[in-house]
Amino acid sequence: MQGKKRFVTGLFYLLTIVCFFAMTANSYAKAVILKHSKYDKRQYKYLVLKNNLKVLLVSDVDAKKTAVSLNVNTGHIYNPSDRQGLAHFIEHMLFLGSKHYGPDSLMQYISNHGGSSNAFTMHENTNFFFSVQDDALSGALSRFADMFASPNLSAHYIAKELNAVSSEHQKNSQQDMSRLFRVIQATGNPNHPYHLFATGNTETLYHNVKDKKEDLQKAAKAFYKEHYKASAMQLAIISKQPLATLEKEVRSKFTAIADGKVATASWKGKPVFTKDPIHVTINPIGDRRTLLLLFPIESKREEYKNKLLSVVSYVLGTESKGSVIDLLRSKGWISQMGLDQMTTVGDQSAITVGIDLTRTGLKHQQEIIDLFFAYVEKMKKQADWKEYYHEQEVLALNNREFGEKPVGTSYAISLSMSMRYVNPEDLIIFPSMYAKYDDAKLQNILKAITPKNMYVYAMFKQNKKDLASFKTDRWYKVQYKVQKQTHKIQTESKLYKTSLASFQVPQKNEFIPERLQVNDKPKLDAKPSLLSVASKGQLWYRYNNKFRKPTSYVKVRISLPNSYDTAQHTILTYLYKKMVSLSLQRKMVAAEAAGLYYNISLDNDKGIYISLSGFAEKQPLLFDNILSSFITVKKMKNMQRLFELSKQASMQEFKNAAFEPAYKQVIFETNMLVRKHEFSHQELAKALSKIKFADLKQFMPTLFSKKHYIVFVEGSVQPTFAKQLYTQLETKLGASGARDNMTTSAYLVVPQGKTTIAVRRTKDVNRALFRIYYIQKPTMKQRLGVALYNNMIGQPFFQQLRTKEQLGYIVQVTQQAYIDHILLGFLIQSKKKPLYLQQRVDLFLQKNQASLAKQKAAFTVVKKTMLHALTEDLHLSLESYFTEDWQEITMQRFDFNRRKKLAAVLKPYSLQDVKTVVSKMLSAKNQRQLAVYGYAKGDRVKKSILKQAVVKKTLLQQKVWHEPIKMALPKAVTVK
Repeated sequence: MQGKKRFVTGLFYLLTIVCFFAMTANSYAKAVILKHSKYDKRQYKYLVLKNNLKVLLVSDVDAKKTAVSLNVNTGHIYNPSDRQGLAHFIEHMLFLGSKHYGPDSLMQYISNHGGSSNAFTMHENTNFFFSVQDDALSGALSRFADMFASPNLSAHYIAKELNAVSSEHQKNSQQDMSRLFRVIQATGNPNHPYHLFATGNTETLYHNVKDKKEDLQKAAKAFYKEHYKASAMQLAIISKQPLATLEKEVRSKFTAIADGKVATASWKGKPVFTKDPIHVTINPIGDRRTLLLLFPIESKREEYKNKLLSVVSYVLGTESKGSVIDLLRSKGWISQMGLDQMTTVGDQSAITVGIDLTRTGLKHQQEIIDLFFAYVEKMKKQADWKEYYHEQEVLALNNREFGEKPVGTSYAISLSMSMRYVNPEDLIIFPSMYAKYDDAKLQNILKAITPKNMYVYAMFKQNKKDLASFKTDRWYKVQYKVQKQTHKIQTESKLYKTSLASFQVPQKNEFIPERLQVNDKPKLDAKPSLLSVASKGQLWYRYNNKFRKPTSYVKVRISLPNSYDTAQHTILTYLYKKMVSLSLQRKMVAAEAAGLYYNISLDNDKGIYISLSGFAEKQPLLFDNILSSFITVKKMKNMQRLFELSKQASMQEFKNAAFEPAYKQVIFETNMLVRKHEFSHQELAKALSKIKFADLKQFMPTLFSKKHYIVFVEGSVQPTFAKQLYTQLETKLGASGARDNMTTSAYLVVPQGKTTIAVRRTKDVNRALFRIYYIQKPTMKQRLGVALYNNMIGQPFFQQLRTKEQLGYIVQVTQQAYIDHILLGFLIQSKKKPLYLQQRVDLFLQKNQASLAKQKAAFTVVKKTMLHALTEDLHLSLESYFTEDWQEITMQRFDFNRRKKLAAVLKPYSLQDVKTVVSKMLSAKNQRQLAVYGYAKGDRVKKSILKQAVVKKTLLQQKVWHEPIKMALPKAVTVK
């Protein structure tokens, strides 16, 4: 799950799922009235079934799909010590059939009806969730409920799903952030189950057990019977169906889940971490320089109404002028730093400080920690904590009343997990609840941030001779060394004293909106309009107040033809973009806290993108700050240090790309091959190694010598607002030039009648295959045929190659549509060799094609689902509208009525039409096919394959590229 956060990349995905929970009563005699915003038109009902299953129903007339999540109060720390990974294994097994439905019934049904399903296991929770079209809710709930009421846990699938669990672990074990997380677990209190191996594999679940498969099945059934009680479950459903209908569905289907006494946890009252703080040094796989400071604290679940920990994280984690992050970055010691709360486990949680070090910073870890404590000391004495608390309260209330409402499965998951601890009446508003400020409790949190309570985890490359004294984790094979943590702050040092004096408390947030209001009359322009501007740029605008929020989305594309023509120019542009982003770090925390988000990104063959979203009122101020950073960095005055930071971080990224999972690497290899202006990491790293600051300074005039603007604004704002932003852009960066040919990417024209093979050597222990079939310049009928076939075979492909054949954890079918071609791709990551994987894909497709005429039922359901998606407005949010509109604009095809046209072609579509399109695409004579083989570390590649393999240099020489298309612009609208 992802959010708009600023923390160290990857690290907090694993360590920082913020919990604001409190215990709730077991039952409620009276009807519960759930508090919510006055602008919230949804209807809510909380109920407890006769088997004690807690249920929250949300009826939302704007919901386009139904979202369902069921949370079970069990997870990794409930694993038996002799069955590590059992909770995760049960999560997998529950999907493989129940008393009334087959092993593929739920996922196939949901897939056919325009939805998706998945699950995850955490320390104390296991969560199952899905989305589906509204008219298929009853069938989906029947299958979903039955997997908890009467799962098969069949011995037939025991061995197969063991392989899936092991494959998932193998994928995780090659990722440095997962390895860091494992070391934190391994070095925890040995008397607490938190320190055990969470994911599990064949060794912990099978080989170490005397009676093997039979005993594992017994253990699985016993674990299910002990932990999967109705009273240990919470169900959340968000749907457009009326509450009465939802309640009837739930009562008829979920009361079959058995209830009973839930076993008392053996870890209650035991600390997660050891009593003596430690310093742990970890050897990574890739080029990492990560420092994590961890401060254990008592669980704050019962204090979900006060958010004191959030305020502490905001103040200590600010990047404003005079902050510790600002100072450390100015010294060139860090590139990123963030504070958050670690997932609560039992009675304990932790404040975490994650730091990405530079090479220079690696030599100054002692000083970095000292300066962090100096800043904490300054804030303890001088920060007006009560004022910051009230500021955060205002921001939270703004978001509750005026922000875009949470939707979809992510919100259903949040609700079901919160139901375990939050009082029912607070479930909707608890994320924004701020109780009366309590200074004593806040100071108690600050007292935990001391050297005596600090656990240090330092991850960076070690010398081979030093590794002799390191331990090796049994499961992740990560090498680490544990020492006693004896950090003493050098309070008498000149650095400490001068820094302490220079630190400043955060200033008032300039991005806090002051005039937020909601227009209760929803209105939506039929389509985006091109507004007239004095220059040759494009300004697109669409009024969209459908969701009645004072928000807008803005996208700016600055086309820069000189940004991608060579590897050197590409990397110079990349460095410039990175320097701009780093120079804006001071503004990021304040903007995001105020409900404003921005991003600056780079597309190798189009230029630079600027994205804005959130409350519209202060977007012009934020945009002005962004453009000012563009100008400041462009002038290259006093930018030497920022350049060095950006160059070092970029080189680290390119090196670590070689350690990405195999499936990600074959995807990148594919993009690099088929896109004309995409360069390999090796090419970029080589170019980067030769670049000096003077080169970037000299390149700046060239970069901006040719530019073209495309700006799109959508939301509850007037055309004058869009014109204001466009004026800001041209005032700061100069007028737009004429359109160039960068309307679509230049793509490889895959040769017809043969398979084009490419090879990717990885440093992963896994192999991978990405096999793609193309149709060049497709008709609408061909587009629909491929889309229908993709939806028909996605789940059968997964079921056959992943569930039955157990080729690997990553098994996917993907379909992508572009203006000048479409593709159907088959992706697998496995221990098996790429050639074998290709044979299995070929065999699957042969059998599937042979039986295609018999798949009338699947075709009928998939066609109905797709037709519904094309004819109904399924947009869940303003962002959804904006994304679809922007795609039409950036592709420069301006077909804002494309859905209606596709629906007209789809209505008479038959199964024979699908067969015709697919047969031609897959036939040996007509096929255009690309197969990218990803080989594991140490693999020997056959000479015959190497002879066939293409390289980018050859493709460029052959000039086999479909060049961009330039579409005619519609007539511009004049706005006063």
